[in-house]
Amino acid sequence: MEIPLVLPTVVSSRRTPVPIKYVPENITVITRKQIQELPANDPAEVLEYVSDVDADARTKFGHFRPVSIQGSESRQVLVMVDGIPFNTQVSGQADILTALPLRGIEQIEITKGAASSVWGSSAGGVIDLVTRAVSKSTPPKSMIQTRFSQFNTRAYDFETEGSVSDFGYSFSGTYLDAGGVRPKITVGREDVMQKKFLGKIVAEPSDMFSVTTTYGYAGDTAHEGVFPSFPFRDEISYLARYGQVSFEAHPSEDQDLELSLNMNRQSIQSEFLLSPSDFVFSTADSRDLYYGSGFKSVTRFDERNSLVAGYDLGWHTLKTTFMARSRDIRIQAPYANYQMTWAPVSVTAGVRYDQNEEFGEQLSPSAGFVFDIPFLPETSFQSNIARGFSAPPLLWKYFEDIAPGVSVNNPDIRPERALSVQAGFKGRIAKILSWSFSVYRSKITDAIATVLNANNKFIKENFNKFRQQGLETDLELALSKELAFTFAANVNDVINQETGDEVSGRGVTKKNYRLGLRWKHAAFGAAVFGKYDHWDSSHSSQVNDRKFIFDMRLNYTIPKHWIGEGTTLFVNVFNLTNSKYWSDFNFPSPRRYFEGGVALAF
Repeated sequence: MEIPLVLPTVVSSRRTPVPIKYVPENITVITRKQIQELPANDPAEVLEYVSDVDADARTKFGHFRPVSIQGSESRQVLVMVDGIPFNTQVSGQADILTALPLRGIEQIEITKGAASSVWGSSAGGVIDLVTRAVSKSTPPKSMIQTRFSQFNTRAYDFETEGSVSDFGYSFSGTYLDAGGVRPKITVGREDVMQKKFLGKIVAEPSDMFSVTTTYGYAGDTAHEGVFPSFPFRDEISYLARYGQVSFEAHPSEDQDLELSLNMNRQSIQSEFLLSPSDFVFSTADSRDLYYGSGFKSVTRFDERNSLVAGYDLGWHTLKTTFMARSRDIRIQAPYANYQMTWAPVSVTAGVRYDQNEEFGEQLSPSAGFVFDIPFLPETSFQSNIARGFSAPPLLWKYFEDIAPGVSVNNPDIRPERALSVQAGFKGRIAKILSWSFSVYRSKITDAIATVLNANNKFIKENFNKFRQQGLETDLELALSKELAFTFAANVNDVINQETGDEVSGRGVTKKNYRLGLRWKHAAFGAAVFGKYDHWDSSHSSQVNDRKFIFDMRLNYTIPKHWIGEGTTLFVNVFNLTNSKYWSDFNFPSPRRYFEGGVALAF
């Protein structure tokens, strides 16, 4: 993903808007404008084009996809929507990334490395999806879009925003119905149906007080089809209903206060069926309920010094067929971070103290700085060191072998702890070349891995130390006012420091590269993006990777005086070279296919 020429403001680094030039953490921001240039239809597909983020392509079309950052595991990455957490107590990972309407997203902020001093359990990083910002002065506009592609796929999207009196609003949604992509010889049933909605209403009775209400719905039913390597198929239903009510007060120009109430109810149901008889081999039903609240104060002492302090409180309840009864967990945490700026240096320090009823207490400090290099205009050095942790999901501690199976619980499992260091340079040369280069290293203590116990059953166990390190680089070259080239690369490895062996088979990439070529002239636009991934997959996955997969987007916008405010015709071509590709033989990516559609703005 290219580095934007206009540097954005980020929220996730300090839980309040901060210009990214003052942020010492290694953060990538994907803006709304960049999202619209990509041949992507959900946040997971957007993340495919970011070099240091792994979003396994799987079979696309809304199928569930794990995501990781810089070689971390997916459960170590905290995924949020406006600060609402989505990682479940079943697997530790989030399942929402394919089930969000992309039109409702303002930007995607990716924090790389431990972010526990701000957000708690997040040893691998944070992905925060920031929704559209609206106010009582938002001008009205709407969009409807229809798109069709191969595999009997059709989708409809809408977006509308505006204001009425003291209220601002934003609503967006998507309906998707897709067929299967597997070869016909293996198909039992494979299809996906999604219904997504995201709404926000902001009430601003005065300049000193506002109330923001957000509500989202995600319904996703996926039939995986018959697996190529064994005669089974999987049917999965995912449902999420989430929301937030936020009260903001501005008693003075130097202070902001916020009280937020969060809710997230997720359920996952799955059936494992024997083909072709459709005999139900196993079923699972899990419900993850989250309720949380938070208080935050932002104090600006002057133009150079500010303090953010707050307190989070959250409750999780897990109900699942893997346990005889439900389990609850309460988490509370005070936090604070302070930023001081003396040109050309900006320094940030933070700390958070998490108290988890099941997994104990964690103190997570962090410190970093940004130095603008005087003799190199628009060039800076940034560095950050942070102590972080990732708490395991409740299921790993309380899994009960109600029906004979191959897994057992571990009542002694502990949180993983990490010490993460990120450092690098970024800059711009004559508004022609934007670039960045950074290195990272993380030592994970009590790292969790799956092993066989003495009874030949799988169990999650803590190991002593894993070392995770790598480097990444991004650049964008403006070849002309109409043409731009982008390149990004990431290389990492993970070593078990007890044995000295490389850790593999975790479903993450060891190296990846991204290429992009974007052209825009008047009403025409064209873009080609290339993705190259080298996965650490196990031998049993029969991996078929290490090749570039190219996607293309073509679009033409009819001037607004013809139809409404403008009509855009577009064609997306995926896997241009028609390559066979998969990180796991059971989840092949589609061969070359086409998608076309029309978007009407009014």
